Amino acid sequence: KTSDLIHDLCTQLSHSDATKICVKKVVHEHWLDNAEDIKDVPRDRLEKWGLPLKLIDEIYDYLYEHDANANLSGIKYYINYTIR
Repeated sequence: KTSDLIHDLCTQLSHSDATKICVKKVVHEHWLDNAEDIKDVPRDRLEKWGLPLKLIDEIYDYLYEHDANANLSGIKYYINYTIR
């Protein structure tokens, strides 16, 4: 969920006071309930919405790292399946 991701990253950045504002902007005003949906939003649009630049960087870093881990897991499962 987007709200959980924003909450965790704001806390990690020691700005938990900004969580409510950022969640309101992204989830309630722009209907991005699923964190994966943020990948389809251009970075400059998030900036125009008023999200802190460091938070935007952390969101994209998390999403791309999450994708890379998922892809790597898929490759490992494929290799294990085909070798057996």
